[in-house]
Amino acid sequence: MGETNTKLPKFLNAVQRASLRDLFHHDVTIRSCLYWRNRAPWGVAWRTCGDTFLLFPVDGRVRVQLKNRSFLISPGTFLILPEQTPHSLELIKGHKHLHQIALHFHLQDRWKRSLLSRYPAVSGKLNDPEETMRALSELTCLLGHDRETGQAFGTALVQSLLASQLRKHALTSENLPKGDQRISRALQRMERELSSPNLSVEELAYSVGLSPVQFRKLFLRDMREGPKQFLQGLRMRHALWLLRHTDAAVKDVAAQCGFASDHYFHLAFHQKHGQTPSQYRSGPQLEI
Repeated sequence: MGETNTKLPKFLNAVQRASLRDLFHHDVTIRSCLYWRNRAPWGVAWRTCGDTFLLFPVDGRVRVQLKNRSFLISPGTFLILPEQTPHSLELIKGHKHLHQIALHFHLQDRWKRSLLSRYPAVSGKLNDPEETMRALSELTCLLGHDRETGQAFGTALVQSLLASQLRKHALTSENLPKGDQRISRALQRMERELSSPNLSVEELAYSVGLSPVQFRKLFLRDMREGPKQFLQGLRMRHALWLLRHTDAAVKDVAAQCGFASDHYFHLAFHQKHGQTPSQYRSGPQLEI
């Protein structure tokens, strides 16, 4: 007789389960996947990337230096560097060249916040190096010739790699994102009342018990963007979605997204995207 689930060992802790849920229930956006050939001496000075960076050496060894950690990455292994992680790269002495594949992507929630803060910068060992490198090479090709298919293929590849890492590493609550709950409540209200043109930073601040100055400071810390700019971006992304997926008139799109008038919507849209809403709807569509 088989054992019931209640008697089975708990292989995954709560943080691992939450991280897996985020991984498979939120969008992965592949930014690029490129094959690089570098000659010695080679290195990248200290930098941060605005997206998550996966490094896969094909030939040669790389030392990756973080603030207080160092990794040696060789063929058959890879490194996960979550966005905004300061790092430097250097080809190990004695190696004449470095061949590598660099994969850049975003994993974000509906407010475009990164969900990779749960992932420590870690090196991993590929379960099947030959198959993984072939898949990465195919992804590079697909993104150059059929980006839509490349996005789907890349999403599956990233999810597989990250899920494997999440299952191997004993993540704890210390890895959970540390955001202010008052900012989270403000974000929920932004989304809920997006169509209201009267929604202001001051009103949002007072509604969560903060002064406008405190609110802007905490919002910028948690979101890396001011609340006014973030709200405008939220409205613009919703407008893009409506233009792409509905037949609503442009003036109705403007109203549903909280723009004070369709004239202001046209101006803001053209300033942001270099074309009018009607031109966007009838032409090549922008990435949301």
